[in-house]
Amino acid sequence: MSLVKIRLRVTGGGGLTGRKQSPVYAAGHGHFFDIDGPLIRDGQVTPRCFAFLRWAVESHRPHWLTTRDAHGTHDGILRAFRHALGAPLLPQEIAHLLCAVKPTRWRGSKLDAIDLASNWVWLDDDPLLAEVETLRCRGLLDRLLIVDSDDDLWRAVEAIDGHDQR
Repeated sequence: MSLVKIRLRVTGGGGLTGRKQSPVYAAGHGHFFDIDGPLIRDGQVTPRCFAFLRWAVESHRPHWLTTRDAHGTHDGILRAFRHALGAPLLPQEIAHLLCAVKPTRWRGSKLDAIDLASNWVWLDDDPLLAEVETLRCRGLLDRLLIVDSDDDLWRAVEAIDGHDQR
């Protein structure tokens, strides 16, 4: 059973530039998480969000890969969760958990932040068509996990564990 579910939509915005990105933007390898869709949906934190993040931080090398903050800081990430929780300040435990996931600097395409030759998995709900096509052409489409429901998030745990054992 394939855990990769792709619903291709043409989306606006950046795309692949066809050039190598400066290494300063690359986070390298590990697990890369988008926020909107997998962890925050319809302006609310998803029910399994924090359990998933605890698992990821305790077991893996997670990185944020989100338009909420592509500048390599946690500012936009913390702001997104404060807004989704309706809280001016995050509880200390949640703030520490969110900051334990490394921020990633990137621009243009999220793939510019990933060392495609390394061992990695990317969770996103709506990747750009150009990103999907690049992964397909390189035989890496199985590294992209489309997560846009609570069930998908837990299936992603199984897929990541299975991928890491390869």
